[in-house]
Amino acid sequence: MRINLQQSVVALSDALDLVGVDALYHGKRVGFMMLQGFAELGLELTGDQVFQLGLLHDVGVSSTEVHRQIISELEWAGAAEHCRVGSERLARFAPLAVLAPYVLYHHSRWEDLLAAGLEEKTATLANWVFLVDRVDALASGHYQENILDAKQQIIETISQYSGSLFKPELVGLFVQLSRNDAFWLTQEPRHILCT
Repeated sequence: MRINLQQSVVALSDALDLVGVDALYHGKRVGFMMLQGFAELGLELTGDQVFQLGLLHDVGVSSTEVHRQIISELEWAGAAEHCRVGSERLARFAPLAVLAPYVLYHHSRWEDLLAAGLEEKTATLANWVFLVDRVDALASGHYQENILDAKQQIIETISQYSGSLFKPELVGLFVQLSRNDAFWLTQEPRHILCT
């Protein structure tokens, strides 16, 4: 019997959504947003791996309360624990172990990643996860209602943290991508369900 890894990861992402039932498709939206910047980042991972990272970045979340805090706050002091747990889980499964370092640091400030001396590519991809994860958290109350009305405020909020929370080049990439309405409309649940 052969198991399709990509289908299994998508199914696991669906199960993770049930932990935070107020934010369905969070992993899928993060994965899709990450892919939109994939070509610009010069990553060593494949597109499938980047999408899997987006789908599974919150694999360490084990309660709806933790998920609510992660979604409702730009920075949350307890976020590092779910990053550590998620990283350990992925590291134990050989086909997805390559994603573990990015999950470990996906709520780390850019300035902290620089101070930690991480390899540039690892720090950049982990920070890209953090950035688009926060974009989705900021946008979560606007899907299916007024996402295009909210986009400028989200862009401004993310831009305020250039150099502190987020790598300036990643903020620039996000601003470039997000000026196009399609960036936001493809995150709507009706689009996510069709892909």
